[in-house]
Amino acid sequence: MKLITLLTVIICGLLPKVLALPLPTDIAQSTTLLTILAQQPSLSVFSFMIQQTGGTRPNPAFEERFNSALDTRNYTAFIPSNAAMLKLPTATLDLLARPQSYPLMESLIRTHIAEGLYTTSNLTSTTTPPQITSIEGFPLSVSISTTDQITGSTLTLKLNQASLNLTDIPASNGRIHTLDRMLNPYSDYLGISTSSSAPSRGSGNTQNATTMAEILASHPRLSTLNETLTEIDPPFLARLSLSKPNNEEQIYLAPSNEAFENLALDSMKAPSNVALSGYLLRVGMLRGNLGVLNMMLEGEVESDSGWNVTVRKRGDAFAVGNAVVVERDACASNGCVWIVDRLLDPLFGAMG
Repeated sequence: MKLITLLTVIICGLLPKVLALPLPTDIAQSTTLLTILAQQPSLSVFSFMIQQTGGTRPNPAFEERFNSALDTRNYTAFIPSNAAMLKLPTATLDLLARPQSYPLMESLIRTHIAEGLYTTSNLTSTTTPPQITSIEGFPLSVSISTTDQITGSTLTLKLNQASLNLTDIPASNGRIHTLDRMLNPYSDYLGISTSSSAPSRGSGNTQNATTMAEILASHPRLSTLNETLTEIDPPFLARLSLSKPNNEEQIYLAPSNEAFENLALDSMKAPSNVALSGYLLRVGMLRGNLGVLNMMLEGEVESDSGWNVTVRKRGDAFAVGNAVVVERDACASNGCVWIVDRLLDPLFGAMG
């Protein structure tokens, strides 16, 4: 069942009764986090995302960590409401529900859960909110503002890009609060380029390269990418040595050495992160009609992973998604490599 199908069910008001009946508080306090989440009718879309990670049940790793009495730690979940999820374009939800997008969806789920018990009291009782780090390792920054500085009559809280509603839904091993939008940690982690420079054309460094893979191996601006792919995703490097059927055009938007400078390479290469890192590094592999890119026009091109990459001009700069092209047309017999100054964020422009 795709996530989009669940959205249709929600819109039509056909959710099963079991999802529409929250547990009494005394039972909730003896029931673990994911079970409590599944009982919240207004959070059923995100809960369904978690359920689908294991087929019909949560991924065993999620179940063992967040839904087992054997794990004695507390967790706080910051969950987008159904209304927040319905703000997302249906294409985004459909892509997240695809099996090949699993590493990204799993990362987004872990971004919305933090270790520790964060209640209304400890989130609002001090002038300096606590520093929260999600299970995925991304910072969750709480900001507080009031409309009346004297009486503090109206309190507004934000969690990163989202408005935070302190619902304090209890579970035996934590709390659940709600958000008005799904968080995208990659907008900060991967960054958004502000470069205003026009791209150069393919340099002579790769003139003897016969495949795109050889371009990565020989170009001095792509050594970090080549080393990383060699270690974590050799099949993708092998693919860059091949031609597509009927010699269909292919372009790879390859992140430069500079794109990796502020990223934790050791973390990217850790066994638990290899699938996600490989997924992110493949987002730049484009397919379909690439005329917009070749003619330096504005529009969209499609990644092999299904995400649309927005192409736009910004002064002399040529932006693709969150990145800017620094060098174009480093070409070989089976395709061309365009060098960009950021790893591409698949969710850039896809969150509505």
